[in-house]
Amino acid sequence: MYKKHTKEEWTKAFELYKDGFDPPSISLLTGLELSEIKRHIRLYRQTGFGRTERKTNVRSTPALKKAVIDAVFKKSLSYAEVIALYGLSFTSLGSWLRKFRHGGYEELLATKPKGSPTKMPKPKKVQKK
Repeated sequence: MYKKHTKEEWTKAFELYKDGFDPPSISLLTGLELSEIKRHIRLYRQTGFGRTERKTNVRSTPALKKAVIDAVFKKSLSYAEVIALYGLSFTSLGSWLRKFRHGGYEELLATKPKGSPTKMPKPKKVQKK
């Protein structure tokens, strides 16, 4: 279950971490999910700043996907660094990496048609004489 947390709750969690509390204690004191706290603290340690707001949706363009894949494979950045650098979610990064490993840039940059396919063919028009 996803619960939206406020900026104040995350600020309090980061302050508790700076004061020396461990993630399970922070979870008990703030009511935040333990896994989310661990992920935020890991990003904080790697990047030096804590994200207190929700991430905005990132429009995935082919250029962004290519830059992210190059950052992972050519620059050898960690997943957490790439997520923080480009503002992505872990799920979208994992999906892009899986597509790239399976089919290369062709599969990663391929676009799917929008909408569902039609179930029945359209009837042919009969011309009246």
